[in-house]
Amino acid sequence: GGCKKERASSSHVMMEQNSNLKTLQFIPFTSAPKIGFWQALAKKKLEEWQLDEGGKEIEGYYWPGSLADLPPRLELVASSISSSNIERPNGAYYVRGDVYVVNTLDRFKAIEKEAILKKARSVDCPSFVLLVFADMKKQSYVYWFGFPTFALSPPAQLSTSRSLKDELIARDSSIELFLQSIESVFPDNKKYEQPLFAVRITPKVIKVVTLTQVDEPHSEEWLFCCIDPSSQAEPGWPARTLIGFLGLRFALKRATIACCRLDVLQDTQQAFCNGICSQAFTVHMNDDTTSSLLGWEKNAAGRMGPRRIDMAPLTHPAELAASASALNLHLMRWRLMPSLQVDKVSTISCLLLGAGTLGCCVARTLIGWGIRNITFVDNGYVAYSNPARQWLYTVSDCAQNTSKAVAAAKALEQIAPNSTASPSRFTGVQLTIPMPGHSLTENEIKDITRLAQLIESHDHVFVLTDTREARWLPTLLATAAPNQPTVLNVGLGLDTFVVIRHGAKSNLGCYFCNDIVAPADSTKDRTLDQQCTVARPGLAPIASAMAVELAIALLHHPLGHAAPADSEQILSKHTSNDPNRPLGILPHSIRGFLTHFTTVAPATNKFHQCTACSDTVVAHYRQDPIGFVTKVCSDPKILSHITGLDTLADDFDADAFLLDEDDDDLATITSLSS
Repeated sequence: GGCKKERASSSHVMMEQNSNLKTLQFIPFTSAPKIGFWQALAKKKLEEWQLDEGGKEIEGYYWPGSLADLPPRLELVASSISSSNIERPNGAYYVRGDVYVVNTLDRFKAIEKEAILKKARSVDCPSFVLLVFADMKKQSYVYWFGFPTFALSPPAQLSTSRSLKDELIARDSSIELFLQSIESVFPDNKKYEQPLFAVRITPKVIKVVTLTQVDEPHSEEWLFCCIDPSSQAEPGWPARTLIGFLGLRFALKRATIACCRLDVLQDTQQAFCNGICSQAFTVHMNDDTTSSLLGWEKNAAGRMGPRRIDMAPLTHPAELAASASALNLHLMRWRLMPSLQVDKVSTISCLLLGAGTLGCCVARTLIGWGIRNITFVDNGYVAYSNPARQWLYTVSDCAQNTSKAVAAAKALEQIAPNSTASPSRFTGVQLTIPMPGHSLTENEIKDITRLAQLIESHDHVFVLTDTREARWLPTLLATAAPNQPTVLNVGLGLDTFVVIRHGAKSNLGCYFCNDIVAPADSTKDRTLDQQCTVARPGLAPIASAMAVELAIALLHHPLGHAAPADSEQILSKHTSNDPNRPLGILPHSIRGFLTHFTTVAPATNKFHQCTACSDTVVAHYRQDPIGFVTKVCSDPKILSHITGLDTLADDFDADAFLLDEDDDDLATITSLSS
């Protein structure tokens, strides 16, 4: 009790002695996060931090005081999130901090604010904390900056104040020697990381150290320095951090604080831009400095509380659309599907052969997966019968007789516009796919080369054409292509569908491997109901979704489309923990029946006499691409001859194996319509 009484008496005497001193005021930082910072934070939250509410290191920067009407500003930019690569403007000084991104607004309100300040990164250097709730659906951010500093109770008292230049002269030194000493200790790439330091001035010698290297701190030779963002008579927040550290660490009762501003750091003798030049303050402190922290920033109304920024009005609609579209995919990774490779999926290129009902459905599903590189191929024009089932077209397209491929690409540009965050490339190509049994015109012969080039420049090829024979050349070209793309054929019947995958690397059969007759003209002598797509309206969306989901699942297997076919037995054993099948099993084909609302997943191997993917057919094509395709289109029997199917037909009664497409569901599956 006696010790406490003596200490209180000492403090009372000191206050009596300092009663004529002026209380030193400080100008706090004003936070200035840029738009790019919030965009970068949202990206980190979605892709990396996810549900983690722990502190993440970030960086900001400020400038030494210069203009009198410019308040101390702490700026954060997009690169502030990546601390090692922050783009610091010339002359700016680093401030390290931590950001805490909470998952709900209630959590933002309930979190212990003082505990956040206590987690400040450093007590011997300016730092900051940032508490954020990010509503990424609405592009809205509730945030609160804190600039932790020690509570000075009672406040620091100012006894003298003069320019830093005069202070150095009084110590038999100079600005030139002062700056040279700093440069010798902190090289250019490091000095911007040292906003607080100490200088010991003895006759003709200046010693510069960090605060933690100070020895004999009570010596009058020490000048404790900060890079001061203030241009007013009062120092900025770094000076308060410095004084609080000196009181707590060294229990100093008196110290000289040098606030270095732009005039000193640039060694200029000119007038200081209407601001107050670098100052040296002699400060008296009480030895009762506590370790409690304060420093939360006031809001725009001047009250203690968070701020809010709504980015939606400040962002281009295309950028908002791209961000909102990607949101669902990234949220899937937070809990349900952490192994989902969103970036890998979004970078693939897809070629859609056919822009009818299937083409429109496949395209919309690909857009949902974040794929923005899609090319349509079709030779038709939008008809009045199309818009009801083919969702990318309007009656206006019909009236203008617009090319299907071109109209589909333009429609996707409206759905998923080009943006910086998600560049889009939607292309429509009008060409005719050469088909066996359909003699070629001169322009259609040129289309052989164009189609081959398109297939070779895309990762995935979706074959969605109306007829069986239209699938032959794309299947052959993809098998022979050097890039070996993934090929997915999708076909519809009245109430049945088939999805089948294959690729050059795979030993799985292609669309034609189960056939023992070559493709031919299937449109000849057909009535209207046989020529048109006759399918239940819900069938195309189901089949298209199956095809796209299978393609995405294959991307996550180490072998890609060469992944072995999974049987239906594996389906019952599969778990999401399988690292090679995080999205589910990988069937060779999927056959669906709306009449029973069921699917089966049969698998077949490559047929060595296949008219589309066999080594014999590929070799003939590579030997004379244009000539071979032209001959096959004129006479499809060439395929039966070179593959030996004609001999096979002589050995068996082919009619016993051929089912009328109109009479049998399984055969109807191979009736191709979109």
